[in-house]
Amino acid sequence: MNGRHFWSALIGFFAGVAFTESIPLGLSFCLFLALLGLALRATARSSHVAVCAIFLCAAGVGAVRIHLADQASVSLLDSHIGERVTLVGRIADEPDRRETSIQLTVAPEEATLLNGARVDATDAARVLVWVELPASFSYGDRVRVVGLLEYPQPFETDNGRTFAYPEYLSARDIHYQISFAKAEIVEKGGLT
Repeated sequence: MNGRHFWSALIGFFAGVAFTESIPLGLSFCLFLALLGLALRATARSSHVAVCAIFLCAAGVGAVRIHLADQASVSLLDSHIGERVTLVGRIADEPDRRETSIQLTVAPEEATLLNGARVDATDAARVLVWVELPASFSYGDRVRVVGLLEYPQPFETDNGRTFAYPEYLSARDIHYQISFAKAEIVEKGGLT
């Protein structure tokens, strides 16, 4: 492999990652892109076509990698949507205090499900948790949260537009929410 092929593969891979992060593509399209690059490479007669084929193949591989990583991080708790769960995890962002509640972004470590089964949730996406005031939580605290696990839903803004709330939260690696949760600190974190 010469330098042009190497750089084409490297740039293609990162272009596939960046493009898929900004515009969600289906897995079948990503695989098609990679296979198209392989087919072009196998039939390429000129070095320019070979470089473009390698770029396409690498972009497809980068897109598939992002697609599979997103699926793995989201799927752990998906089968428990609509169920009451108990999560233990760390507050992964500064708590957002509102007028009547506080928003916590929790990175789960362990989940106890409705049937009492415990599962390792360290690979799960973050959960946005609303707790009623008065409450005192800090970044880094390890908390136990009990409530109904749900997907975030889009909502209509004051000017009549639909806000893509799930996509907004997904960019922050938040794929679930628990509203009106009961939460308690298991271990203080951060600076004391």
